[in-house]
Amino acid sequence: MVRRLVTLVPSLALLVVGVEPTWALVLSRRSCWRRCALRLLPLVVLTARRRVMAPDVNHRVTTVLATLATAAIVVLNGVLVVLAVRGAAGARQGE
Repeated sequence: MVRRLVTLVPSLALLVVGVEPTWALVLSRRSCWRRCALRLLPLVVLTARRRVMAPDVNHRVTTVLATLATAAIVVLNGVLVVLAVRGAAGARQGE
């Protein structure tokens, strides 16, 4: 119950204050994709190092696929944010 309140209260506070829901979503995605990249990149690097992972090190193919997936996630999230910000800015200029 407490966990749900912790996640729900900030969203409700933004709505009460009057922040446009779409714009709030864009801002949350922007911060989320930065955090996602900051977590995925070290994960790929560390799991590729034999000295860190010993016998559990990723195979080269796994590392390449993980790198491609990480790059795709970062690029697609970046494109999403840019398009959303441009769309929001265009909508504001049209008002």
